[in-house]
Amino acid sequence: MPMSEAGKLALDQLRVLRASYARSLPDKLENLKTLWQTLRTQNEPYTRALDSLRMEVHRLAGSGASYGYTRLSGVMQTIEQKLDQWRDFPEDSASIVVELDRLIASLDRYGHPDDEPEVEVAASVPKNLSRPERLSMVLLAPETGQATTLRTLMAQFGFTLSLVHDPGNIQSLVDLRPDLLVIEHSCFSAGLVEKLRQSLDTLPYIIVLVPNPSLIQRVELYRRGVMTVLPWPVDCAQLIMEIENCFGDLREVPFRVLLVDDDVELGLYYAQVLSSAGMLTRVTSDPWDVEAALEEFRPDVILMDLYMPEVNGIELAHAIRQDPACFGIPIIFASVEKDIVRHIGPIRAGGDDFLVKPVPVPFLIASVVT
Repeated sequence: MPMSEAGKLALDQLRVLRASYARSLPDKLENLKTLWQTLRTQNEPYTRALDSLRMEVHRLAGSGASYGYTRLSGVMQTIEQKLDQWRDFPEDSASIVVELDRLIASLDRYGHPDDEPEVEVAASVPKNLSRPERLSMVLLAPETGQATTLRTLMAQFGFTLSLVHDPGNIQSLVDLRPDLLVIEHSCFSAGLVEKLRQSLDTLPYIIVLVPNPSLIQRVELYRRGVMTVLPWPVDCAQLIMEIENCFGDLREVPFRVLLVDDDVELGLYYAQVLSSAGMLTRVTSDPWDVEAALEEFRPDVILMDLYMPEVNGIELAHAIRQDPACFGIPIIFASVEKDIVRHIGPIRAGGDDFLVKPVPVPFLIASVVT
């Protein structure tokens, strides 16, 4: 299937970001080695140098896999664990330092990408989140008064429904290239969906109208590619609500996402992915700038790193939750922290979800929009 224009744009912009990341990576690795040597000569883990080193390691652990350096990300997570052990178990410092020496000396071999995530990004741009300038809607139904009445009622609310009465006339549906296809139950078949899939670049969002639909019918239709089942005759207001849930309210601005991450490159990566999915994004790398961003940008959701210098994500979420103006804004945490016990604190502080970096692109988009 040909790649969509949004997918091509996402691919091009991600390549630019990856090239920038690749250029900066050698300097970051050298800086990390320098920090380690400085810390090692002090023979004392409880220093500011340890915090600086750990933060650099944490950033590379989070951003590496997203930019295609999966092995580097894994090594950084191991180094981060060893640094925590060195701080928490000084009696084992000799053996831990030897292990850290070995890991940090091996970093150069991980300075090349081993994954190609941009194809996943391009393929994951959800078509239903991109609001077309003019929504093409088709009603496939027998030639009855109910179908005509529905078209008339929808027109009163500014929605134009094209009527097709013959389910066997696939070409007429293909020529209309619908974004949304509403099908009266007697016109629906699995074969119809398959023929449309073969004939169109993008399968339209399908709503099937069924008299008193049962749970079993909904499950069976979902298995055949139907996303929504509504009662027939359909309530016009309910159909409009489903359309707006699917494509977004055509009269409003796009979904707005505020990204808070001290790793600028990773924040830009996530912003590019979400922008390609039709959302507006704003990235801030300084937690102290969040207050102004909340007031100026007015996000629908906040995607926040857990570990940041000066102010961590738990503290920031707790403060945001006390602001009446931010009531109801979902907060999603993202971190390389895999210990599920450590997910409890962020959730208790007001978080609504916790994503483990690297976050797969489809999962990132689904988590943000739901």
